[in-house]
Order: sequence, then C-alpha cells, then structure tokens
Amino acid sequence: MTAHTPDTTKLSKAVTGWKPIEDGVIPECESGCQLLLAIPMGNKYPPGIFPGGIVLWHYEYHAVTVECDEHYFKLIDADGEDCDWTLDECDFYAVLSE
Repeated sequence: MTAHTPDTTKLSKAVTGWKPIEDGVIPECESGCQLLLAIPMGNKYPPGIFPGGIVLWHYEYHAVTVECDEHYFKLIDADGEDCDWTLDECDFYAVLSE
C-alpha cells in the first residue's frame, strides 16, 4: 500500500480542537481522560477500477478512555475492552473530557 501522510483536510469538521499525535505521545493526557482518535485507513482499488490502481485514505474515529500511571499507558474502548491499536497508529486526537 502507498505511504500515508497525515491530512487535516480529511478530519471531521464536527469536532474542534484536533491536535497531531507525534511519536505516539499525547503530552497533557492523564488517567480518565477521554479522547477521540483519528486513525488513517486506506482502501486499495485495483487497476480495473482506477487506471494504475490507487489507495484512497480516510479517517476512522474511535472514542477511548486513557488509563495510565508512571508505569503504563492503556487505551480502553467504549465497550471497556483494551484497544487493538496504539497511538503510533493514529494521526490526530481531540480531547472529549479531561
């Protein structure tokens, strides 16, 4: 798949306060903080649909709660389960509640 470049123009306009995630770190995040994460997803279309083939990128959004202390950092999804991905896989975040 082609390389992905973070793109603020593809973020939801219904949410304000988007910030980039750099090196998998959110500096102001504390345990109990609720975030909306933007995770890049690519859809690969073969040459039969687009000449030469193409990958179109969009964002998938996930609300999570942070659990952390000085020794660990964990993302919990809306079902109370550990998330299957990490902040390294996300491009942007917005704080929903602190």
